[in-house]
Amino acid sequence: MSAPQNRLAAAAMSIGQTARRIGLLRTAVDFLGQERAAAALGIRPRSMRAKLEATRGVHDDNLRFVATALEKHAAELLAHATTIRATLGGRDAAS
Repeated sequence: MSAPQNRLAAAAMSIGQTARRIGLLRTAVDFLGQERAAAALGIRPRSMRAKLEATRGVHDDNLRFVATALEKHAAELLAHATTIRATLGGRDAAS
């Protein structure tokens, strides 16, 4: 979907749909941090704040890009957890 079509689709959303998208983006920002989430979307933190305040729309591409950033972050967290467990050398009682 091109940018103008993306904006038109966002304009046609109900208030509930818009709130859901903002909520999804807000949760992603909670996990990633505002700087990292903004970088994933190729925008400045100020523009991210505008999206979270509903001043600017949250488009399909925004959610796709932030989902990809979350997946990358999750992989980094998992790799670090694996490193920690390896350091424990079998003394991990949590597994």
